[in-house]
Amino acid sequence: MGYCKTVTFEGKFTLKSGNSFPRITLAYETYGKLNADASNAILIFHALTGDSHVASHAPDDPIGWWEEAVGPGKAYDTNKYFIVCSNILGGCKGSTGPMFINPETGKPYGLQFPVVTIADMVNAQMLLLDHLGIKQVLLASGGSMGGMMALQLAVSHPDRCKNVQILASTGVVSPQSIALNEVARQAIYADPNWNGGDYYADGHPRPDKGLAVARMIEHITYLCEESMQNKFGRNLRGRQQVGYDFQINFEVESYLRYRGETFTHRFDANSLLYVTKAIDYFDIGDGYSSLDEALKRIKARVLIASYSSDWLFPPVQSVSLASAMLRNGIDTTYVEIESNYGHDSFLLEVEKLSELTRDFLESASHHEVSETAKIQSRLQDKRQDHDLILGIIPSGSRVLDLGCGTGELIERLSYEKKAKTRGVDLCEKNVRACISKGLSVRQGNIEEGLRDYPEGEFDYVILSKTIGYLDNPQAVVKEMLRVGKRAIISFENAGYWENRIKAMKGKGMGHTLLSGEPRCRLITLSQFEQFVKSIDAQIERREFLQNGKHIASPEMLDRLVEEYRYLGVEKEEGPALLADTAMYVLKAKSS
Repeated sequence: MGYCKTVTFEGKFTLKSGNSFPRITLAYETYGKLNADASNAILIFHALTGDSHVASHAPDDPIGWWEEAVGPGKAYDTNKYFIVCSNILGGCKGSTGPMFINPETGKPYGLQFPVVTIADMVNAQMLLLDHLGIKQVLLASGGSMGGMMALQLAVSHPDRCKNVQILASTGVVSPQSIALNEVARQAIYADPNWNGGDYYADGHPRPDKGLAVARMIEHITYLCEESMQNKFGRNLRGRQQVGYDFQINFEVESYLRYRGETFTHRFDANSLLYVTKAIDYFDIGDGYSSLDEALKRIKARVLIASYSSDWLFPPVQSVSLASAMLRNGIDTTYVEIESNYGHDSFLLEVEKLSELTRDFLESASHHEVSETAKIQSRLQDKRQDHDLILGIIPSGSRVLDLGCGTGELIERLSYEKKAKTRGVDLCEKNVRACISKGLSVRQGNIEEGLRDYPEGEFDYVILSKTIGYLDNPQAVVKEMLRVGKRAIISFENAGYWENRIKAMKGKGMGHTLLSGEPRCRLITLSQFEQFVKSIDAQIERREFLQNGKHIASPEMLDRLVEEYRYLGVEKEEGPALLADTAMYVLKAKSS
């Protein structure tokens, strides 16, 4: 690959273990053009067996491992951004690794190579950024092990990244992952050609059989049952029936053997030992008094994406990381992408990733109100209840919107009130829409609690027309009043005269909020106010709407009562019968 460059950094490079190198070399490739103030740089970290060749540079250049994501007009658009990708320290594609000559012995390091960590790999790449004249990258991005390095960069060097993208990764490697890596290493150890790591001499056979088996083990973890079923099923390989022997019978056997064999032509067995060990050691809280203490160092905006079918680093691990970040007030967006490709989804679902990345990058500048016209055009179709909420919330407030949908309300709050907004929504599509608007949103179920947020984190927490669909509204509203100074709750009034007539023709008014029945869908004003008393909260403000119009004054209420006199409406029960939508501002009694 003629486009690959190397740079050697002379001088002692100390590792986390205390060992050191007298010098290190890094292989790297760049794409696009660095602008005058070096503000358009993107640092991409590769996964376990990747290298610096993330994409091709010319038609005759070999394709890269993220070919569909990097290039002109792609997610990492080389017409806009300057892309940097380096082979990691400990790798075998041009950077200092076990294949390099040990200056003390004059022979390849082999197992004399000191153990490196994810932090060591990142520290080495900071030297590369210095070499390229880049003080801060616009984005640090990576999947799997690359995601670990992106996270490590954000913690260890918080001033050197503006945005961070962590894909199909984790904040701490699980015992299951460590176990799988150890099995892969044992396959290499068991190959007699490994020779204790000393196999670099001319004519000495390489431990290809052990390395191939190690790769087969790893490759199984990258897939999932559904993808393997869809791709292979129980299809036979070149035969009509099973042979009742130990030859290749099934397509999946042939596939794994092919993957293992081809891998031996491009990777070094010792490097695999060292890199998998670096992964095993990864714990972002290591070296700090706690995980929270480590994450508090982050200054970047963070996007965390998991994949539904990934069982190597499953969504629950990404949720845990996102939760810890939210608990520490970090601007964090989390989305779980539906996919049936397993852990490899971040490499294969390039179209989805491209949309997500493009939206995240563009929103970095968009949300600084630089594209006023675009925002205003989206906000022309305003909901009256949203107008009410904007009238209630003061400028500069901290706001959390539960069930935020595609983000219309929090975008208006951000734009018109300069509010610091966050959102939660269960739908992946909605979360992605919010990301495209530059909004920080977490994908999740609000009924699982708001424990990720500290007490008093927000000035206002909003629940708009959702309370009637909750299984446990008491718990949710109590949590709203824990994390927020005030809660704004709106709902459709089941006592509105048209709704009463419909209910009379049906099966009555349904369950109350206090009935204990799930999925209560009908709420009257009196029921809601009784509910508020039951959770030991107090009502600070009431607002009512009819047909999108605010019932804002006694005079307007008088007119409505007169208009609906034929229904027997009295003034004291006017809102209960004439408001189709109610909005309440609540606060805890102790506040």
